[in-house]
Amino acid sequence: DDDQYYLPVPFTNAPGGTTWGSEFAVKWIVTPEWSVAGTYTMFRGALEPENEDAEFSAPQDPASVRAFMDVTENLQWNVAWYWAGRFQAPPGQTPAYSRLDIGWTIRGERLELDLWAQNILDEQHPEIESIFLFPSAEVERSFYARLPTRF
Repeated sequence: DDDQYYLPVPFTNAPGGTTWGSEFAVKWIVTPEWSVAGTYTMFRGALEPENEDAEFSAPQDPASVRAFMDVTENLQWNVAWYWAGRFQAPPGQTPAYSRLDIGWTIRGERLELDLWAQNILDEQHPEIESIFLFPSAEVERSFYARLPTRF
């Protein structure tokens, strides 16, 4: 006689639906020292009524534009702009936001120094509302430095 009891708990993604989309990425080499890259993503969905809240559970039409410029042989300047449309997921909606990052890279023979400022347009912005057990996320303006070395 086995004194163990099992309670089966089924878990399925029973409600169905269809999603579709596309992503575009381009890179333009303006000069040998300067290039610009951009991306755009389109995501759409049609879900069954039991799961209709999930239809907008991805940012709407995110896009980015990035520029890279070699100012000198040892100095690179980078700027990146990101945009994400509204994000709707139960229980609320995260508004659209844009973000601008700027960075400098100084290269030596064996050492490199990266200095970045991220999210410089806003002191902070929400990227997702609180969902079930997960708290909402606010992205703050930040600055960082990195010092990689090569052997």
